[in-house]
Amino acid sequence: HTSCTDMQWETQPARTHEDRVCTAHTSCTDTQYQTKPAGPFEDRECTPHRVCTATEWESKPAGPFHNRECTELTTCGAGHREDLAKKYNADRVCAPCSAGQFKASAGNARSCTVCAVGHFEGSEGSAACSACALGKVQPSTGAAACVACSTGQYQASTGQTECTECASGKYQDTKGNAACKTCDYMCGSGHEHLECGLSNPGACQQCKRGY
Repeated sequence: HTSCTDMQWETQPARTHEDRVCTAHTSCTDTQYQTKPAGPFEDRECTPHRVCTATEWESKPAGPFHNRECTELTTCGAGHREDLAKKYNADRVCAPCSAGQFKASAGNARSCTVCAVGHFEGSEGSAACSACALGKVQPSTGAAACVACSTGQYQASTGQTECTECASGKYQDTKGNAACKTCDYMCGSGHEHLECGLSNPGACQQCKRGY
């Protein structure tokens, strides 16, 4: 009787009046992997390798005895941009937006948006910029902080780009204020209040002789 080789398996046993039938083992192709080994009485089983979709990356390459593994691609969240693009065998890499920038929603944009004038963001990875507080301004885009109004100035609204000088009869002797102080013209007999305005509170001074 015919004997099956290591490259064959017995598909029909030998009988008194019939020879043994041997069949070549199936060979797995490059696009398949072995899921059941070949034996003397059974054929090798091959299964097609998994193919990663457009929303996946290959986290484990295909091999002759194991399947390919695919992992869902990362989507950059709000406050983060795509730093390194995805590859077939590598996930995309996200990075936080820099201070002075923001990204409002998830997505794989390569850049963040700079904060508008009158706004700021001091931290990395932010989804929004904040309006400058009362008494502070920012005339530039992409700012990490706002600037306090100088003495003699104020800003009564948020999100502004410039401070306003104190009006006549008012002053402000400290920085970063939302309003100016009112000059105090109340002086004792024979005195008058002079030099109040902008950053100077003024002072009561003795009236000049003859006044």
